[in-house]
Amino acid sequence: MELTINIKQANKLKFVTELLSSLSYVEIKDVSTKKAKEKKAEKVSPTLLFGKWKDLEIDAKELRKNSWRKI
Repeated sequence: MELTINIKQANKLKFVTELLSSLSYVEIKDVSTKKAKEKKAEKVSPTLLFGKWKDLEIDAKELRKNSWRKI
């Protein structure tokens, strides 16, 4: 069985990991921070995107109009 825990306060991470590791029936496999996950996601080569939207017609005015929130 697997459980994912998100800790909102970074300074509480050590406490939670020590608490859980003190339990004999709990195995901690991976402790990672949000920053580490974001860095993993950034590994996209820009060369993969060349030509991706070459046939897509984009109108700058329409794009701006749709981008702004309507109040």
